Amino acid sequence: MSLRGLKYGDEWQPVWDFLAERHGFPGPLGRDEAVEDIATKLEANQSMVPAQVAPTVFELIGDAHQIGLRQDHVARLASIVAADDQHQLKLLEHATNHLKWDTSEFHEWEHVIAADPTQLAAFPEVKRVQGLAPVSLGQWTRQLAKDGLSSMPPMPDAPACSSTGVSGGTGDSGATTVFGRFDIEADVKDLVYATDPRNWPRCSWFFISMTEQGRPLALDPPDDADSSAYAGDLEELVGLEDVLTVRTGLTTRFFVGLDSTGMEFDLTPGIHGDGKVDVDHGYLLAEKHPTEPGKLVIFSQKTFSFVGLDDLPFSFLCEFGWIDMMRAMAQCRAPGG
Repeated sequence: MSLRGLKYGDEWQPVWDFLAERHGFPGPLGRDEAVEDIATKLEANQSMVPAQVAPTVFELIGDAHQIGLRQDHVARLASIVAADDQHQLKLLEHATNHLKWDTSEFHEWEHVIAADPTQLAAFPEVKRVQGLAPVSLGQWTRQLAKDGLSSMPPMPDAPACSSTGVSGGTGDSGATTVFGRFDIEADVKDLVYATDPRNWPRCSWFFISMTEQGRPLALDPPDDADSSAYAGDLEELVGLEDVLTVRTGLTTRFFVGLDSTGMEFDLTPGIHGDGKVDVDHGYLLAEKHPTEPGKLVIFSQKTFSFVGLDDLPFSFLCEFGWIDMMRAMAQCRAPGG
């Protein structure tokens, strides 16, 4: 969270102010502390949820110039997914070339890898070469996979994300609708696992748990092409543990068709959750591309309102939670699949 916030500078001050006022949050970590904190957590989760670790590392490395990371920060992150120093060196050189980093002030990556991590490094910040068109995260991870440096599916570029205010909720500014869209090379069956909300805690850090409330109802064709579709109530726990979490009851329908898969949801009627959300409804849809065989179009829309929380910046809404889940769908597959 601290590293993502660095991309937006003062725009995220309302986020830090809200967390400090309502939850006693001491404020974002500095770059050095944030990098080491997330690296330690990723290493601890490497064996338990490997499908989440590599995408997080590649995203942070791809955004290194925006976050203001130094060479030693990038090398630390790369070490998490590298089998040895040679693999790490290849990954760092690959990133330098394909992400168009400016090497005029760079140290040799071998020197960065060998540096004593207990000493404060004086390595330069990562910057792009001025005048060169930026290479997107999707382009970079496709090249990583092509060159054998990554075994995961390429990451999608940041989904087109827009946000609008709508009526609803108890706050002065009403509710907010966030819409996202992107295309990926995949088949409908590849996204069945990731679009089932019961699996989201295995796909995205933002989703802490999804707990079934009672027995789900199996659906009939045409909404159930593989005997896994259902309708039922779930209790969702999302957010950042020890910082801000939200517990919500959702009535959900998960469907699997021949040409599409997805889900739709709304707040479960009655008293539920922790009362932090008073509007929450939307959908996720992955369907065959209308003109390009072998591709899917991913759509999402979520309308929500946090009680007493009206002024979060638009970038916060697009960076966390729902859009996170969309991006995770591109890599998240059933275990052994």
